[in-house]
Amino acid sequence: MISTIWRKEKNDMGPSDFGSALAYLAQGDRVARAGWNGKGMWLVQASGGNFKIGQRIEGDLLPFIVMKTADDKFVPWLASQTDILATDWTLVQPGRVEVGV
Repeated sequence: MISTIWRKEKNDMGPSDFGSALAYLAQGDRVARAGWNGKGMWLVQASGGNFKIGQRIEGDLLPFIVMKTADDKFVPWLASQTDILATDWTLVQPGRVEVGV
């Protein structure tokens, strides 16, 4: 659970809208929706990087949003209409998270 002191430092986000969640993601914070069914699921913004597939495909990745799933895996994430319009976005825990490729 988020401590009271930390929540005040973060302008007491929770519950909030998607725009606020995006702002926190850009700062390196983790966010989640109270309405999600899976336990321990949250989002973070990955910094991007370089990728290589086999011998012939290589490229650069732009920053993107990553979800930590309920079974502790990471997957690129896209918002649904429900997620975009939701007002139950909350911060997950303090601290910066570095997710790169």
